[in-house]
Amino acid sequence: MSKHSTWAFALSTLLLAACADQNFVNGPGPNPKDEDGDGYSKDVDCDDTDKDVYPGATERENCKDDNCDGQVDEGTQNHDKDKDGYCPSTGDIADCEGNPRRHPGMSEDGGDGSGKANGIDDNCNGVVDDGLATSDVDKDGFTVKDGDCNDNDPFINPGAIEVEGMHCKEAGDCPNGKCYDGYCRCTETTECQSSKPCSVDTDCGFSGERCKSGKCVSTYTCLTAVTGMGSPNLNVCRDNTDNDCDKKIDEMPEPCDDPAKLNKQQAFDYARAMELCETDRPCGVDTSCPGELKCVNNYCSRVLTAGFNSDADARARTIAAKFAQNGPFVPKMGKSMVVLSTGLAEYDPKQTCPQSGTGFTNTHADPDPTATDKEANDYIEFVLEILVPTNAQSFDFDFHFFSTEYPEWVGSAYNDTFWVQLISKKFTGNISFDKNGTPIRINNSFFDICDPSPSKPQTSKMCSQPAALLDGTGYARDCNDGFPSGEANGGSTGWLHTTSPVTPGEKIKLIFSIFDKGDHILDSAVLIDHFRWKLAPALKPSTGPD
Repeated sequence: MSKHSTWAFALSTLLLAACADQNFVNGPGPNPKDEDGDGYSKDVDCDDTDKDVYPGATERENCKDDNCDGQVDEGTQNHDKDKDGYCPSTGDIADCEGNPRRHPGMSEDGGDGSGKANGIDDNCNGVVDDGLATSDVDKDGFTVKDGDCNDNDPFINPGAIEVEGMHCKEAGDCPNGKCYDGYCRCTETTECQSSKPCSVDTDCGFSGERCKSGKCVSTYTCLTAVTGMGSPNLNVCRDNTDNDCDKKIDEMPEPCDDPAKLNKQQAFDYARAMELCETDRPCGVDTSCPGELKCVNNYCSRVLTAGFNSDADARARTIAAKFAQNGPFVPKMGKSMVVLSTGLAEYDPKQTCPQSGTGFTNTHADPDPTATDKEANDYIEFVLEILVPTNAQSFDFDFHFFSTEYPEWVGSAYNDTFWVQLISKKFTGNISFDKNGTPIRINNSFFDICDPSPSKPQTSKMCSQPAALLDGTGYARDCNDGFPSGEANGGSTGWLHTTSPVTPGEKIKLIFSIFDKGDHILDSAVLIDHFRWKLAPALKPSTGPD
């Protein structure tokens, strides 16, 4: 090949290379590229992946610099007025547009790196201080720093109760009517909710249900039973959630009422005896409790204070595994229960009879505002201040009231009383009464374990169960003070339970009191046990057979 031919071949090769990259005229430098094919190479095209973005393009309302002049959406109606790089079309909306310190890319501490809540929706997502350690987005009283593992759900936090499964006593307690071994059993998730029409949460009657979109829906699903629920071959309605943020799901509650570990002189132990246990969250000198929970017995507790009236005789209260030491009545739940009495709470009926009674000397004002006799004798009260779990809407407890005022003082002013005063946002007043609103005393429709008295014709309508059921308590015929006629020394209501509404997360005061009316003798007593929180709402306080 000649020199001329060699030169011509080299020139043609260069021209072909230039044709392969025709955009070299759009910018300087060696061989610039035009990736999006809009006629502008990437050294002058501010977005060489979008063919609609290039110098001189029409600016659109899309929060992008379409014409590569360094401005966003200029000339459009909803442009980036505060020049923070965000527009209404990309979330810089309402009060955020116009403030360059508030936009979707801003941290919720205002960008100062402190991680502290400032009460401002800095990232314009409609939620104030979300994601910060000190934030409480769901306003349940617990921050992320406190250990709130779901700051968007007010029913999940360290102050909630763990919901291991849907509890039941009878078929009617379950949406599908399948109650076995204390839990609602199921074969599919639809059986765990009623799905009935509703307007508010109180229209929904089953545990875990909330009113959403006009229908009662539940947090429960049909899952395999966990250890401790009984009948492991049957599925259970469970919510499969770490409700109390302790990194455990659907764990069974730990009992706290072992009488060997309870001190009858410590008021907090009386709460434990009736199943008002601490949480399983440890605390101490170096570990404080989250929110308003209190450190009690090295664990965070919802029971904030517990105590008795200072002038009450210490013998009028006890923690017992059996009533009257060896009597027939045992706790409704666990191993212990609380006994309060107008006389001796702990006695042997073969030696000490409640019929003759033990008179103490203290006198208080009757808490019943309708009482004509304002005195309450041998008065003892057990007072609790409690932080309601953030996912509880009501509570239950069981009790059994006995009195030796029956039968001789039926219909008279000698009407010993068990009074339960609740102070809460939902209700304030006595919460234990019969269908007529009568407090728990012998002149009450629930007082039905007794023998009719020939001298009191009205008692034939009261007594539906024989007094012999009370043998061993001193309230039947097993005391030396029995009447010559052979009548029993007293009677009782049998086990009853009271339900009352509360507001999730509120502080309530609960006062259990018992007192003599008209005298200081002829004792009465009450057993209190099985306090439990409930997820289902209650419209008003009520009491009925257990």
